[in-house]
Amino acid sequence: MKRKKQRISLLDFLATGRFGSFVPRRDISPEELIEILGVSDPIEVCANEQVGNIYRVGDPACFPVIVPYGNIEFHFGSPSTFNCIFYDNPFTKKPLGNAGVSLRDTALLKYRQPIGEFLNLCKSIHLAVDPPKPYSQAYGFVIKTVGGVDVGFEVDDPQDRNEEATLRWFCLEPFKC
Repeated sequence: MKRKKQRISLLDFLATGRFGSFVPRRDISPEELIEILGVSDPIEVCANEQVGNIYRVGDPACFPVIVPYGNIEFHFGSPSTFNCIFYDNPFTKKPLGNAGVSLRDTALLKYRQPIGEFLNLCKSIHLAVDPPKPYSQAYGFVIKTVGGVDVGFEVDDPQDRNEEATLRWFCLEPFKC
């Protein structure tokens, strides 16, 4: 029986930290995530000297791994350790799902959206966010949403004082120390 595609609201994600029916928890395996969200794109093995190898279920030598749903990534540090949800794809205009997941409310997290436009949109939909804070780079800013999602903004030319920072990534690290 074919499983119905899950519709994920990015507004709900920003407001709650939940990704559709997936409630982030530390002790989950890639296979459990796939059981919750449906089929993913091929799992990416990121372990030293293992990059590009085929993922083997539960094999610690494969980790860390990335379970991608389109260009949204779920990072795992071990066979039973979830680390974060991450998006950093400079080649698309908005976050994309895959065959198992479709995304709604993508205008909220549109790649290269100006920081001012993002803040105005959040205000218009009553999404609570913290004020922008400087990020690790002198030309970057991060805004934390009420759901704990960090939204990153950067400029291309740090020398250009008139360039407005634009959205480049988002990340939910619920277990960050």
